[in-house]
Amino acid sequence: MIRKFHEYFGVCGWRAVAFDLYLVYVVGIFLAGTLFSNTIAKWVVSWLLH
Repeated sequence: MIRKFHEYFGVCGWRAVAFDLYLVYVVGIFLAGTLFSNTIAKWVVSWLLH
């Protein structure tokens, strides 16, 4: 699937590796941000309800 992705965008060699790293970085930031905001929301709710 990743290879098809590369073919679609026309990337190869070291550029494909950099592209993968960037993709992993973006997804990681997104997931971390989602988890972080969920945790804060839980804290706020539990603080308001206690």
